[in-house]
Amino acid sequence: MERHRLKTMLGLAMVLLGIVQAALFASQSEWVPTGFGLLYSTIGIVYLWVEVYAVE
Repeated sequence: MERHRLKTMLGLAMVLLGIVQAALFASQSEWVPTGFGLLYSTIGIVYLWVEVYAVE
């Protein structure tokens, strides 16, 4: 259970960090870092899907 919680926290942190980065750079019209933030958030979503919510 502890490992499951750690994976969930890691995935959520990746998603939130990516969204914050994308929002902050989009407000400054910096599109490349915005894209990287969205990419990082997408990787976090995929990580959550594969590692946390996949049927074991």
